[in-house]
Amino acid sequence: MPQKRYRILYIEQPGGVGGTITGLYELIRALDLSQYEPLVLFYNPEHPYCKKFQALGVKVLTLNEKTSELKTIHPQKIEFAIFKRLARAKRAVSIVVRTLGIIQREKINLVHHNDNLSQDKWTVVAARLANVPQVCHIRTLIVLSTLDRFIARFVDKFIYMSKAIEQLYCNAGISADKGQVVYDGFDAQIFQQINALDVAKLRAEFGVTDGDFLISNVGRLDSWKGQDYFLEAMAEVIKLYPTSKVLLVGMPDLTSP
Repeated sequence: MPQKRYRILYIEQPGGVGGTITGLYELIRALDLSQYEPLVLFYNPEHPYCKKFQALGVKVLTLNEKTSELKTIHPQKIEFAIFKRLARAKRAVSIVVRTLGIIQREKINLVHHNDNLSQDKWTVVAARLANVPQVCHIRTLIVLSTLDRFIARFVDKFIYMSKAIEQLYCNAGISADKGQVVYDGFDAQIFQQINALDVAKLRAEFGVTDGDFLISNVGRLDSWKGQDYFLEAMAEVIKLYPTSKVLLVGMPDLTSP
């Protein structure tokens, strides 16, 4: 009789494509599938990574989240604020109920929340109600609200992507022994395939000579990523080292307002 695999429900945060989902993809891609059975839960059924996980043979589930229509009420009226609060409460209850049902129906052994607690708090409540162990894999620097800190009590362990994130959560009152820094892994073979000819072609494409010192910033183009600080700093560097050049690599966050 084959050994029963450990069923893990990975819950991806609401939003688009970024480092959080690519990190989760690499994590699941490297799992020993003879011991673990991953399932990935998305809020949005149209998320582009749904098909990528399915191609790995991973079961994909969705909460079918839809944006509430609030434009019918004028935003300056008090009725709008009341309606908005009621809509948020209704959504929270709906997420808890639907996630709880998935955890119970799929006989989940562990829930893994991918990214910050602020956006995933209601699935944390669902896992608590299901009495299933859960971990939060925190990848972004977002300050916890009072409600976030209360719900953090339900989390068994925190995985922090960096020491800065770990410090942020410790400052918020999360016990130091409740979390651990684990850096994202990556496929080193991708970088081993790069040769000197590829590098020379790329530098020539962007007008970078052999005598230029090239400094690159790689990441999604978003306000909180700090590319503006990087450019301000490089402006000072270039004053001292005129042969320096800067290359920004990244796509804009199309989900941001």
